[in-house]
Amino acid sequence: MSQWKIISQKSILKAKLFDVKQIDFENKSGKKKTHRVAERVPIVSVFPLTDSYEIYLLSEYRYMLKKTIIEAVAGHMEKKETTIAAAKRELKEEAGIEAQQLEEIARIEMSGSVFKSKVHLFLAKELGEIWDSDPYDLDLDRIYPFSHHTDFNPFPLLLSLPLFFHSFRVYHSC
Repeated sequence: MSQWKIISQKSILKAKLFDVKQIDFENKSGKKKTHRVAERVPIVSVFPLTDSYEIYLLSEYRYMLKKTIIEAVAGHMEKKETTIAAAKRELKEEAGIEAQQLEEIARIEMSGSVFKSKVHLFLAKELGEIWDSDPYDLDLDRIYPFSHHTDFNPFPLLLSLPLFFHSFRVYHSC
């Protein structure tokens, strides 16, 4: 058990997608400290898998990174939305795909000393394209082996998985 006790906690910045809180602590000897923590709205990340075991990934320009990246279908959950409803919505909005089968394969609670977020990972199967709504002008890439795309190198990711799972709490759903 920690020697530090929370003596106060308040929101100092609230936005649609995150909340920054100030937390004041005190230990048994009366020493005080303050932390600021950003907590993000939970997100879903969906990996659409074809019958021939190909995965759809999105290619999207990210302004914060100043480059186009390859990423999974993902997005923030809406208030009072279930994880499965959010996964279905994001799959339809971002990729124009419906899935007959969605399985939550993991829940990852990512946290450090400053940021906190929960990610729900889904595997989507039995895919059908709908395209009745125009996805966000995203280019949908079908990536055969991950190394097929010239801007994507899977080896650093594969080598970092042990560290990733050591640093984050992973909850496997049953």
